[in-house]
Amino acid sequence: MSYVCNLFGELSNISMEDFNKLKDRFARHMHLDVFEHKEDNILVIDAGFNSRKKVSWVEKFVYHYIADSIPLGRFEKLYFKEGYTFSCVFFGHKQFEIVRYSTPEQPAWWQGESTDYINTLKNRIMDLLRKGVVLE
Repeated sequence: MSYVCNLFGELSNISMEDFNKLKDRFARHMHLDVFEHKEDNILVIDAGFNSRKKVSWVEKFVYHYIADSIPLGRFEKLYFKEGYTFSCVFFGHKQFEIVRYSTPEQPAWWQGESTDYINTLKNRIMDLLRKGVVLE
């Protein structure tokens, strides 16, 4: 399913207790396409929602909770897509930072396809990843 916003990726060293707390938190506010805890403590997330109002909720409540569950000395990341904007959310022990990808600007002399093509391609790749298609 295509959502306005998506949060996806993998986190390692997540305890079953933290997994259950996160799942409860996510399930109340997001659609969970994939949210599973693998035997080696890896949490796989692919969640989305259709309201931009929820972005501040994710930043205020979910990211802080994830950062609190990251063990000292470990570093993790998730990806966030809002419309045509992509971000990488970096996590450390009790801290996080959101770094947004910027859309490339074409040079003035460029006569090829516009950056809208790139956005369409990014969306297509995201859809394929969400469906579990392996890109080689």
